[in-house]
Order: sequence, then structure tokens, then C-alpha cells
Amino acid sequence: MKKSTCLSVAVQAVFTLMCIFLTGIIFYNSIQTAEASSASSSEVVEIVQDVAAVVAPNSPISTATGDDYDILHDFIRKLAHFSEFAMLGCFLVWAWNAYTEKKRFLWIPLVLLVAVACADEILQGFIPGRATEFMDALLDISGGIVGGVVALLTVWLGTLWIEKMVGVRALNLKRGKK
Repeated sequence: MKKSTCLSVAVQAVFTLMCIFLTGIIFYNSIQTAEASSASSSEVVEIVQDVAAVVAPNSPISTATGDDYDILHDFIRKLAHFSEFAMLGCFLVWAWNAYTEKKRFLWIPLVLLVAVACADEILQGFIPGRATEFMDALLDISGGIVGGVVALLTVWLGTLWIEKMVGVRALNLKRGKK
């Protein structure tokens, strides 16, 4: 097997495994009871408040209690949904790009993203204290789309950079420079 083929297969494997791993994390988070899920996100809120207390001791984030705390808690939960799906969107597009350069089939990672988001929300409907929420699915899909766009930009910029580097090297080789 050629060196470039081995590298290509390795890249495909890494991105595919990352997609599977992230989907597993998403589903693992979905099967947590409402109480366990709330406790996990409360720990994150406390960390955010501790960091905010160091950076801006009198900020509304570091001093949030009562209703303000509930708003912060809800925001962090939504941000977590958005972020985990943004990462999944990135890895789905990078994986797809590792397998093919045909951009006309970019709808396939989108379909996979929507399927995971819908399955995630449906799964939550079977967990005590959790519910299936259409707006959460839209938030998840939005995060995945943002992540996919970021991945497309990195692919495009990487391609431009590689073309520039190859062009510079080819020009230097013609001139007899290393």
C-alpha cells in the first residue's frame, strides 16, 4: 500500500471514529435522568461562575442566584447542545471530505446530522423527567450546520494553503532552489 493511501485511510478512520465517539457522547448525555443531567450542568455552571468571579468578580454571571441562576443554567445547557452538535457537524464534514471530494453529495453529512439530532430528542422522551423538544432538535441541527460550515472553511483554506505551498515549491524547483 502506498504511503499516501495509508495516510488517507488513517485520516478516514480517525474522522469516522470521532463521529462515532461524539454520537456516543451525545446519546450518553441523552440517557441521563433529568436529575443527573441537571446536576452535571449545575457543576458546569459553578465552574463558569468561579472563572467569572476571578475575571470579573461583580459580573452578573459570577453573582447569579435565583432566577438569574436558572437563566444562566438554561443558557449553558443550550450552549452545550449547540457545541456538541457543532463538533459533530465538523467531524461529519471532515470525514465526508476524507472519503470523497465530491461536494455535490454534502447533503449526506447533513442527513446524518439531522438523524442524530432527531434520534437524540426521541431518546430523551423515554428517559424519566426528560422530554422530546422540537426546539432542542432545531438548536442541535443549527449547531451542526455551523460546525459543518466551519469545517468547510477549514477544508477550503487548507486546500488554498497546500496549493500555495506546492506552487511555491514547484517554482523553486524550476529555479534550482531547495
